[in-house]
Amino acid sequence: MSNTISNRNTSCRAPRRKPSKELKEASKKVGTIYLATDPDREGEAIAWHLATQIQQEGVPFKRVVFHEITEEAVKEAFKTPSFR
Repeated sequence: MSNTISNRNTSCRAPRRKPSKELKEASKKVGTIYLATDPDREGEAIAWHLATQIQQEGVPFKRVVFHEITEEAVKEAFKTPSFR
């Protein structure tokens, strides 16, 4: 059976469970989970969906947003994370 759902107008891969399972296991070992995505609505949706998949009771999520992938931009983003 294929992991791809498609019709003549769209194609969509079914979600892979292994990465979210690995992330959920790893989230049990940390005090805070940081989600770093693009600043647009799509990035917000990705962060929300990922958070719902790997959430652990008592482990807060923080979202960081940066517009460029440079050391300075990433460090600055982690200084002011938003809260979920």
